[in-house]
Amino acid sequence: MKIKRIAALAAAALLTVSCVSCSVNKAGTPADESKVEESVPEGVTGSAGNEESNQIPNPMTDVSSIEDINSAVGCSMKNIESASDESYTVFTEGTKLGQYEFFIDNAKYTLRAAKTAEDLSGVYTSEGLLGDLVEVDTVKDCGDGAFYEKWFDGDMQYSLYGIDTVSEDFYTVAFFFKTH
Repeated sequence: MKIKRIAALAAAALLTVSCVSCSVNKAGTPADESKVEESVPEGVTGSAGNEESNQIPNPMTDVSSIEDINSAVGCSMKNIESASDESYTVFTEGTKLGQYEFFIDNAKYTLRAAKTAEDLSGVYTSEGLLGDLVEVDTVKDCGDGAFYEKWFDGDMQYSLYGIDTVSEDFYTVAFFFKTH
């Protein structure tokens, strides 16, 4: 019983020390970027302004338009007129990938494009990655109002994933992107 208490106290002490060390950067100042002095030049991070960040860069960059995605990735996505709540993202780690998310009649759609033959669906199932399970130009009914399709235009792969939709609407949206 005494050994269990000692082990529990040791584990708690180790956890406390690791939490404290994670909240302090190399210079011994708080890791919170909001506490960096204002004398640090704009765009430079770190407590002294000349230290490199130990954070992993975010491979996702929000961009302002579909044209920004097309320029970064080399694809030819189009906005769909009836869409709302649109967002545009470029993934820069590894193969550049563009993502256009939007809603039509409360159904959420994600269109992705990249110059790759690898899966770009970003959808994991119990059977594996959705893009690896579906043949090109084949719509997969994933159940519960979810549908997926992938296609190629030259060496550019596109994938469309829709949730809370019905097959007729999904086919209409997919047809728009495949023909525009």
